[in-house]
Amino acid sequence: MNLLAKIRQLAKVELHAHLNGSLSEAALEALKKRRQELFPNEETRKEIVVLFNERHVLAQKYLNATACLPRFPTYGFDEDFAAFAAIHKLTDHPDLIALAAEHVVREFAADNVVYLELRSTPRAVEGKMSKRQYVEVSSSIDSYSIVYHMVLY
Repeated sequence: MNLLAKIRQLAKVELHAHLNGSLSEAALEALKKRRQELFPNEETRKEIVVLFNERHVLAQKYLNATACLPRFPTYGFDEDFAAFAAIHKLTDHPDLIALAAEHVVREFAADNVVYLELRSTPRAVEGKMSKRQYVEVSSSIDSYSIVYHMVLY
């Protein structure tokens, strides 16, 4: 068994994960699809397409890396903030927050995380979600503790 496989088997503790910063490409795809179902009359925003294209390029660079441990691409502030602006557009409704949380918790569980502190800043989106709704949905992820055998905080 190689070192990376052994590391994946270890139980892990994640003390500072952000919901929107922990979304995988699969989660982003699911959010994009669900958002289009919820809001069929809204166009797919240019920022979302750019985000997917940038993530694809970065993923290819990552996969082509030859180091024995993963090398993570470096970002600049502009790219980071542009990515979060696009992600916020994919999480602008309570159903989308719930879907994002479910994906993130499931993926951390798949990586054998047994304790997860998942953070998010409540925000309102006019006509779609109040801060209270955001908090209520975010609080509902406690039920994932049982499903994924994980302590969530």
